[in-house]
Amino acid sequence: MNTIKVVGIDLAKNVSQICVWMAEGSVAFNRKISRQKFLDAVRAFPPTTLIA
Repeated sequence: MNTIKVVGIDLAKNVSQICVWMAEGSVAFNRKISRQKFLDAVRAFPPTTLIA
């Protein structure tokens, strides 16, 4: 079962980095996201996701 376990966020002024780990320990994605799209990206994760 591929479920998101942890979302790591590195905040910056204009571009933030988001890294997503799956429950089995693999990295699902690691990408830069603009400030304008940041809240939409965070809201897309399931409510049980740990954001650190």
